[in-house]
Amino acid sequence: MNDKKPFCTVPFVKSFVSANGTFRDCCATYPNIVSAADESWEEFWNDNTKFQTFKKELYKNDFPVACEHCKLQEQHQGRSFRTAVNKENPTVDNAYPKDWSIGFGNVCNLACWSCSERASSTIFKHKRSLNLLSEDFQDPNISFNARWPILKEQILHSYTQHDIVTLTLYGGEPTYNPIVIDFLIYLVETKLSSRTKLEITTNGTRTNNRLMGLLDQTNWNNIFVILSIDAVGKKAEWVRHGCKWDDVSANIDFYKKSVHYVEIHCTLSILNIMDFPEVYDLAQDRSIRLVVIPVLKPEYISLASWDGPFPFVDKSEFESRGALGYLNMIGETPQIGNKDKLCNYIDSLSPVRLPLKDYNPRLFEFLYNT
Repeated sequence: MNDKKPFCTVPFVKSFVSANGTFRDCCATYPNIVSAADESWEEFWNDNTKFQTFKKELYKNDFPVACEHCKLQEQHQGRSFRTAVNKENPTVDNAYPKDWSIGFGNVCNLACWSCSERASSTIFKHKRSLNLLSEDFQDPNISFNARWPILKEQILHSYTQHDIVTLTLYGGEPTYNPIVIDFLIYLVETKLSSRTKLEITTNGTRTNNRLMGLLDQTNWNNIFVILSIDAVGKKAEWVRHGCKWDDVSANIDFYKKSVHYVEIHCTLSILNIMDFPEVYDLAQDRSIRLVVIPVLKPEYISLASWDGPFPFVDKSEFESRGALGYLNMIGETPQIGNKDKLCNYIDSLSPVRLPLKDYNPRLFEFLYNT
């Protein structure tokens, strides 16, 4: 093992499982290094040539090209996924992961405009009903469910190698997924939860007595909840189709009272840049740390790739919140046709989605009448 600590410890300590059960290098890189459909976890972790080359590259004291997400976050916020994991891991042991980041299929109750059928079963249903999917598209749940029994044993093996194991659960929507709930119950019943740092990324729309009982602080070493919130009020109900804002607002308070730590993560795109000050103020009012993740994909909603007009914003509102850098990103590397692509995409799903004109008139005006 190299005695020098890598620039980023993420792929040395954390194993990533995609929604279809394949493996990848990181959740923040683009493009991802992804395992072949028939490649086992052991083969990917120990022998995949591209993955091993990527890890060697991280011994250089700089961001690889694929790490633009973390680079942007550090430029604008002074911190990133890389800095957080580095802080938690002053040393690295590449023999077996101590952290697992698991996308539990695409089971989800929402259809967010920044998401896709690969991470939302609701989007999958919408697009299938409108004939917007290719006939050969495979539902990620089929392959994930087939891999889960072996994958579960591989995850549990980490407890034989490390005193404390971190599990990051996402989806889809993990709190909506029966496999996730059953796995959490298993960890509590076997007392492994006391050796688990549990991290859940949730859209914040659902809580129930079963989930509330599981997320008892006394069961776990630590519970960290990331609430994905991109807008406030009716605007949130459009951009994250299927959510009810009153429920989300109430559940923010539930998680604040119930778990050890909460953050709000905002995926910032051309769809919600005009409403970002409201998200910022929400986080301030609830005394919750806000993490902003500028969208890179799909390109047609990326701030940097935007080729349309400048949004209707008061720059002073961004400057007073230390967020002027996000406005400066708009149109840095425009891709011709992105505005039309976005409008066409919204139109293609309009038969099964909320009408933008009614839920966010300012965004409708910006996209269709400028």
